[in-house]
Amino acid sequence: MRPAQHSPRTFIEGAFLDGEVAEDAPAAAFAAREVARRLAQALESSGRTRVEVADAAGVSRSAMYALLRGDVYPDFATVAQLSAELDTPLWPRVRLHGRGLPDATA
Repeated sequence: MRPAQHSPRTFIEGAFLDGEVAEDAPAAAFAAREVARRLAQALESSGRTRVEVADAAGVSRSAMYALLRGDVYPDFATVAQLSAELDTPLWPRVRLHGRGLPDATA
């Protein structure tokens, strides 16, 4: 995972997982937040710790924490590995509307 010039959380008003997406946020910031939301929900549902899932998925613990904090845009490999380990789709289907604000459709 590579940090972008502006992390996803810079486009979120309030807490990263629950805050409002800024009107000028790129679709990638919205998608990163949705992946983090889905990951947090899957972790809670699984009853497993972040460390257990990261280790089992072959994802670094720091990458897992950075993704959940909104510090980085997750790469496809990380999302695929975590999704497979949790047996849960993490990548949202996104439809753009208005001024480029995405709307999660599933």
